[in-house]
Amino acid sequence: PSKSPMASPVFFIKKKDGSLHLVQDYLVLNVMTVKNRYSLPLISELVNNL
Repeated sequence: PSKSPMASPVFFIKKKDGSLHLVQDYLVLNVMTVKNRYSLPLISELVNNL
């Protein structure tokens, strides 16, 4: 197991047919993620500004 604060736990869930499905829990990682304050401009806006 990773000790990094930027890691997210991985585990398997059994599907109805008995096979395993890999699942990753990003909840804690999403809370720590810094949100982008400046969105990228639309290509159409950039072209219109030329």
